[in-house]
Amino acid sequence: MKRLLQVLVIEDSEDDAILLEMELQRAGYALVCHQVETPAALTAALERQEWDLVLADYHLPNFDGLAALAIVKQKGLDLPFIIVSGYITEDTAVAAMKAGAHDFVMKDKLARLGPAVERELRDAEGRRERRRSEEQLKAEHTFREAIENSVPSGIAVVDLEGKQTYVNPAFCAMVGWREAELIGARPPFAYWPSEEVGTINEALSKFAEGKAPVGGVELRFRRRYGERFDVLIQMTSLRDAFDNVTGWVSSVSDITERKRAEVRLAAEH
Repeated sequence: MKRLLQVLVIEDSEDDAILLEMELQRAGYALVCHQVETPAALTAALERQEWDLVLADYHLPNFDGLAALAIVKQKGLDLPFIIVSGYITEDTAVAAMKAGAHDFVMKDKLARLGPAVERELRDAEGRRERRRSEEQLKAEHTFREAIENSVPSGIAVVDLEGKQTYVNPAFCAMVGWREAELIGARPPFAYWPSEEVGTINEALSKFAEGKAPVGGVELRFRRRYGERFDVLIQMTSLRDAFDNVTGWVSSVSDITERKRAEVRLAAEH
C-alpha cells in the first residue's frame, strides 16, 4: 500500500467521484477524499487543510476545471492538478495545460489515472525539493554575505590566472576603489605600489608554494590617492569538490597604526 493521500475531488457527480476513488485504491493508494462542486466550497477546503492532489471535472453546472485551477493558483499552492473529464477537445486540453494543469484523463480511460497520479506526485516532490534547496542556498548566501560584510578584515579572491573575482566591502574601503573597478583586474593591481610589485609578487609566490610564514606576511599597499599603508596578508587556497585548487582567498588587515606604534615605542627606547 502506498502512502495516504488527501485528495480534493471537484465533481458534481457522486457516482463519478466514487469511481475516481476506487481507481486510485486499485492503484494502491490509501485515500481520504473530499468532494466539492462550487467555488466557495473549494476555497473553504483549501483554507481548511493541506491536500496532496486535486482531481477536477472539466464541466460542472456552475463551475469548471479552469476556474478551479485559477483558485488553486491564487492560493499560491503547488498541488498536482489533474483534470478528469467525460469529454474534452484537444484545444481545451492544450488550454488547460497552458493554464497550469498537470495532466488530463478521460473518464472512459481511468486506467491512466493511477500512473498519472504517481508521476505528478513524484514531480511535485521534486519541485518541493528544488525549492527547499534554493531556499537553503539563499539563506546560506545571505548568512555568508552578512559575515563577509561585517568582518573588519578585507577579503580578496583571485582565480588561477590571477584575475580578481571577489572583494568584500571592507577591502574596498581599505584601498579606496569600488568593487566594480577591482573585479576582473589582473596583477599588478592598482593598490600595489609600483616600488613594491616585486616584493608582493615574491610574497604571494611563497603562499602558492606553501612556504609563507604561518602568521602571514606584512606588505605595503597604496590607497586610491597614493597613500601607502601597511597590511598583514594571510592567504588560503580555494579547492573544488575534487580537491583541485581553483584560486586563492586573501585576508588583508590594515596594520598601519600598529606599525606606527612600534616605531614610536622603538624611538622611546
